[in-house]
Amino acid sequence: MKYSKIVLIHNSFSGQQSKRLSKEALLNLFSKEWQDRIIYRSTEKSDTYLTYVELIKKAQPELVIAAGGDGTLNPVAKACSELNMLMGIIPFGSGNGLARYLGFSMNAALAVKELMMSSEVEIDTATVNDAFFVCACGIGFDGLIAHKFASNKKRGFLSYIKEGIIPLFTYSNANYIITFDGKELKRKAFLVCVANINQYGNDAFIAPDANASDEQLNIVIVRSFSLLNGLFAFRRLFNKTIYQWNAIEHYKTNRVEINCDTKQCYHFDGEPACHERTFIIQTGGNKLRILRATK
Repeated sequence: MKYSKIVLIHNSFSGQQSKRLSKEALLNLFSKEWQDRIIYRSTEKSDTYLTYVELIKKAQPELVIAAGGDGTLNPVAKACSELNMLMGIIPFGSGNGLARYLGFSMNAALAVKELMMSSEVEIDTATVNDAFFVCACGIGFDGLIAHKFASNKKRGFLSYIKEGIIPLFTYSNANYIITFDGKELKRKAFLVCVANINQYGNDAFIAPDANASDEQLNIVIVRSFSLLNGLFAFRRLFNKTIYQWNAIEHYKTNRVEINCDTKQCYHFDGEPACHERTFIIQTGGNKLRILRATK
């Protein structure tokens, strides 16, 4: 047994209701040896990353496990990266982008088994206007759907799709100035995604070649397109061919500034944020020590 003390932070309301587990059911997925070392804590609405900083400092564990979706993982990951604490994941969210990127099963029992046999890797973290993220930041239509999804009580992939269909017919593209590495791009775009990992979640690969350990962010620009063109291209998200779509531009950088002619919705790790016109997005902060499934 590698860890003498483990903190388990559990969002029991994360993801689809049919897949949620009680405290007892979750703990019973672990071996007796692991159970004896776990300090359990359920998330609360008032929690921030500082809540978890204090929890970790007080408990002094060797491993912190977050059980939830990418939104649950975000403040835990921020606390762990700040304290150089090893982190693990059990996916219970709607998309589970980071867990999928790290190779974990979407079945909780299998994911726990994989976690108990996993190996440590180090990945980059990033910020958008000083807000921390690990997975991706999306501006424009991306951000709009994140806002709508946050107010929808139904979770899961189909809810994402339903929230996106009606706005797709009425959404107005915006004018962006995207500046990085001495380049300035002026584009009318549907969305701009800046990704640290390769997918949104649900194996929808917005940046198929992204590597979370290369100290680079992937800028993916989706320019204006016809509705019919977009519907035909949607499948490309799921077969890792999105870069072959003629509406796509993609670049790598460690810092990008994005300015828009109108205030835009945006999100970081799926969490909706207030409307802004200027976004400064960069990597180069604290690394995150995290467990990856060993296949």
